[in-house]
Amino acid sequence: MPAGLMRVALLVVATATLLVGVATGAGSGTSTSATTVIDRTFICTNAVRDGMRKLEANASRGFKEPARWKFLASAGVSNHGTDRIQLPPNNKGLVGNSDTNWYVNALAGRGTPPPLEEGGGHPNISVATRGCSPSSARVLLSTRGLSGGEAGYFDDGYECAAPRRVLVRIRGVFRGAASLRLDRLQGALKVLRATGDLTTGSFAVRTLGGKSIAFGMVTASGKATLFTNPSCVAD
Repeated sequence: MPAGLMRVALLVVATATLLVGVATGAGSGTSTSATTVIDRTFICTNAVRDGMRKLEANASRGFKEPARWKFLASAGVSNHGTDRIQLPPNNKGLVGNSDTNWYVNALAGRGTPPPLEEGGGHPNISVATRGCSPSSARVLLSTRGLSGGEAGYFDDGYECAAPRRVLVRIRGVFRGAASLRLDRLQGALKVLRATGDLTTGSFAVRTLGGKSIAFGMVTASGKATLFTNPSCVAD
């Protein structure tokens, strides 16, 4: 092959190789991890405390120091007042007790989580099913008919009068794998928990007749929002 044609052929091969390398690099850079969505609905019976059935809704924005989270964004709702039960020892060996009947909660914050010794934990969604059973009813994740907004760094809390039974939905969108499993450290509370890289966690509570009581959401950025029925009162 003449020298001129040889140089042209080598240039074409080199250019093609470069283009393949660029295409491969671009493809690997735009690949995305799998997303896992966990979505469950329960019908929960509310226990009586201080002569009434009530729900406690809470939310707080996450606070991040330069290197790690001081505390994660949190949002949840709970019912208390049932017989107290003793819980298994925690990671510090301490034994506690609880009159919690049921709760749903979400913790979020992408990055290094707070230290366990400071009461920290990893992003997760959880539901204590002691007073609940699975339901196929439809519960909208909506703020319609509710009032509220973004939560502050200090716990925003409300008490809401509740009927004997309510429908509760909890949903988590995770980046990567996650699964809802029984947390045996919570004993008779029968807590189901999914831990992982939580992008958004949300919950909604309504009556069997369709009246919305509460909605809350947390995001990986540390933002938390809480909306409650206008009849609820600040705690």
